[in-house]
Amino acid sequence: MVQAESAGWSQHACRPCLLACRLIPVVHHPVSSWGEPHQWPDEVPDDLVVRLADLAPGVTLQPVVTRLFRAVRGKAEHGIVAAVDELRAAVDAAPGPLCMYCETTGEPLITVAAGEASAGPGRGFQACRGCMVEQRLVPFLAHPSSSRGDLHYWPEIVPTDLVRRLADLDEDQLADVQPAVDRLWPAATLAAAQATADLERDAARAIAADAVDVLHTAVRDMAPEAGT
Repeated sequence: MVQAESAGWSQHACRPCLLACRLIPVVHHPVSSWGEPHQWPDEVPDDLVVRLADLAPGVTLQPVVTRLFRAVRGKAEHGIVAAVDELRAAVDAAPGPLCMYCETTGEPLITVAAGEASAGPGRGFQACRGCMVEQRLVPFLAHPSSSRGDLHYWPEIVPTDLVRRLADLDEDQLADVQPAVDRLWPAATLAAAQATADLERDAARAIAADAVDVLHTAVRDMAPEAGT
């Protein structure tokens, strides 16, 4: 995200445009002209621009960028090289992707949604297994095809033990259960809607329950419980 305050309005950019235009996120703007749109100087290589865009929030480079801009204006080659080296070192030392809930980086993260403009640089929609189970998040690869991308939460009809087992499936296995999720989703939504007629609700509940049974069978076959 780029945000530049000017006369009471803000400017925003998605990550692809951030990279295409070599824009600097507002948290890294030079002190002398904070808030105005800024682009990385040509002296900052493209690969570094990409990595800078992926920095997690909280990694502030403003002092280094200020020195870089000062060196560029003064055409001080040594200062430019030193500032670029500092930027690269900061990127190398920065933490990797974070769980969007507990901010851990210490275990494999699972993508639970897609939408980089909303996620912000360095965040992404990823969660560790513990948070995914606690929040009842549906892994992105198992999202219903009718509404793929936004955060999805397992409906109440899916028991917690099944949510926990589904969190252990790998990418290929998640793709295999996605058709069952396609059947589950509209049925669970219809069953939970207040305006649904009783007969229609009963039918929707039966379809949802059948889809849950399919998911139970799938996880039992794909990832048997320890000791079974």
